[in-house]
Amino acid sequence: MNLQQRDELSITAVALAANTDFGRCRLASRVPPALWPIEGDAAISRILKNVKNLSVRKTVICCNGNKRIFENKLNRTNAMELYFLDENMPFGTAGCIREAIKISCDKLILAVPSQIVDLPDLSKSLKRHLESGAILTILSGNKNSKTNVHIYIANREITEHIPANGYFDIKENLIPALVRKNKKVVYETLPAKLYSFRNHNQYLEAMNKSLSNKNVGDEDVLIAENTNIAHNAKIFGPAVIMEGSSIEENAIIIGPTTIGKNVNIGKNSIIEQSAIWDGTTIRKNCKISNCVVEYDTKIPPYSNYANKAVTKDLSNQIKLDYISESGIAVGKIAAVILLAALFVWSYFPQITDLAKIWLGNDDYSAGILVPLLAGMTIWFKKDFLAGTHKNILPGFVLLIVSQAIRFFGLYFMYSSLERLSIVVCLWAVIIILLGWKTFYRYLPAFLFLILMLPPPNIIHNSIMLPLQRIATSGAAYSLELFGYAVSREGNILYINSTAIEVSQACNGLRMITAFVIIDVFLALNIKQNLFQKSMLLISSLPIAVACNIARLTLTGVAFTVSWGQKWASMIHEVSGYAMVPIAIAFVLIEMKFLNNLIANNKK
Repeated sequence: MNLQQRDELSITAVALAANTDFGRCRLASRVPPALWPIEGDAAISRILKNVKNLSVRKTVICCNGNKRIFENKLNRTNAMELYFLDENMPFGTAGCIREAIKISCDKLILAVPSQIVDLPDLSKSLKRHLESGAILTILSGNKNSKTNVHIYIANREITEHIPANGYFDIKENLIPALVRKNKKVVYETLPAKLYSFRNHNQYLEAMNKSLSNKNVGDEDVLIAENTNIAHNAKIFGPAVIMEGSSIEENAIIIGPTTIGKNVNIGKNSIIEQSAIWDGTTIRKNCKISNCVVEYDTKIPPYSNYANKAVTKDLSNQIKLDYISESGIAVGKIAAVILLAALFVWSYFPQITDLAKIWLGNDDYSAGILVPLLAGMTIWFKKDFLAGTHKNILPGFVLLIVSQAIRFFGLYFMYSSLERLSIVVCLWAVIIILLGWKTFYRYLPAFLFLILMLPPPNIIHNSIMLPLQRIATSGAAYSLELFGYAVSREGNILYINSTAIEVSQACNGLRMITAFVIIDVFLALNIKQNLFQKSMLLISSLPIAVACNIARLTLTGVAFTVSWGQKWASMIHEVSGYAMVPIAIAFVLIEMKFLNNLIANNKK
């Protein structure tokens, strides 16, 4: 089809703007996806340039209720007539074609989604449509497109099969109507891929694929003029950096990434596989990963965003008054210090009592590690400063609950309830400082704190004797496997006329608490599925019991030899410490086995 034939044919384009995703995507609710930038231009502007090459002189833009926004953003040119169709109620794809035909007298209608990255050359498809005699041609991307987006070429007479008013969709309504009338509909697969998007996740995926498939410059990095990039900043392509942008010292850009116009990336910040729109300022020590950042957004220092659309209102939620160098709010520091002082002052007797238990009772000495491990778990996943949403009312409610638990324990002299109120009150303080959503995000780590508390005496006494019996029976059975003549009376073992008492201290509770704490810490931090984590937690008890039985067996063997009796006490203590790396080795072997099991099932 040459240029003269296309001029004689006359084509009207219909640009279909996606809806606002009904609030599911924060960014789409603020900026229509058709206006999201692709390498410096709005997606719909690139579409208009492409259809202009097909000699399209008139384009009807279906604005989905955003007529004023599109009129302000799109430049009118003499070479292209733009008509903005503001749909107060949805028309559907076929309904938009119907409304466009009311405006235009052209013979062909080319309906194109506005939110696609690159529109391929459609001149051959237009020619094939005319030659086929079809009333409608449906164009889709090749099999690698992974999007369910279509381009439509329709003859003007198609309006005879579309109701005069109301909603009418091409796929659901028009195509069945054409088939019933024996009208020819052609489906064609384009050789090129179509990358479309309706939310920020699809947008990033489309942008990344488009950049990855292009040679955007030397070493896959295209840097426009008038940019200021520090000599020690690192850029790993594919990446596009538009004019007027600056990247400060030690910043790292990891592609596929697009940096818009007049963007400032602060020192030591990391931008990974993201799209940063024009006018954005990202301060120092930030990490932005798999994000879309809206126009003119100001992101404060030390922010951490991952897998989200970052809008101006979202960044304002965490904007704080920063100290000049530390980047931490003075008000927040004062609040933390004040609440921490009040907390320690209020719970000083209970904290002292808890510390005495940790230092004086071997069964629960591992509890002293729990606050440290819980803090490490939160630190490993530290993005709570970014997007913190303050809903502190649940914090005050939980504070009242914690005090009710505390006074109940004081009145009825249940010291275990007083210790429990320490953790509950700490949860309340965290919610007041950081908000309910942050607390919920790290709920497993905060629940982990319960393991630092010794159980009530009634629970302690109920598990002591069963554990002692299991340890005695297991040791007796193990010694018999090694050929020793063993008889048992209660918790006393007789080995070759040597009596060995399995005391309460040898029941294995100390080992169980330590291994459970270690396994819970691992489960919170390893990147495994729920099944693997559950198996890890379930297996902690039998592994701890087995290690304790091995320890008692080794001690029993020592008592049977003359030289060993002198060292039996030392062997008993040393073997207890030796069981820790052995138990961890068992856990690692178990994780390896589960990984292989799942990998084989996938195959």
